[in-house]
Amino acid sequence: MTSGRLSRGMRGGFLAAATVAVFYFVADLLQLAPLATPAALGHALMGPWAVELDFPIVAQAANGALYGAKLFSLTAIHFLAFGVVTAVVVALCDRIALPVNVVSGAVLGLVGYTAAFGIGLALLSIPSAAGVPGVGSAALANLMGGGIMGFYMQMGE
Repeated sequence: MTSGRLSRGMRGGFLAAATVAVFYFVADLLQLAPLATPAALGHALMGPWAVELDFPIVAQAANGALYGAKLFSLTAIHFLAFGVVTAVVVALCDRIALPVNVVSGAVLGLVGYTAAFGIGLALLSIPSAAGVPGVGSAALANLMGGGIMGFYMQMGE
């Protein structure tokens, strides 16, 4: 496996992560709750997204900065996780001579990304009732993300 192929796998994972992020962004907009999904995930992973202070102006500034920092951190974790998982899978597929295309990418998304999401939630003891996406919507988003990643990888071959 060349470093170029590994790098391409990482970029494919970033594409999958972007697809999933856009999926939830649109889903949240349709529910008239912009950024509700990352806020729920961020709250579950990093604690509350707000602080209580007696000075409203200071509290608004602090909460805005805290929200931005946590959203940035969560986005970085999201993209890094997808990139690493995809690079590892591309390396394994190369090792066993399995092509990475739309179909194998969609399967990776449905099974691999969704399993990683479920395992992550379980390891971090995040309850499903915390506003975090359910496995069904995660599976659909990951299926789409994996398919787009597979298409990207297929186009490079």
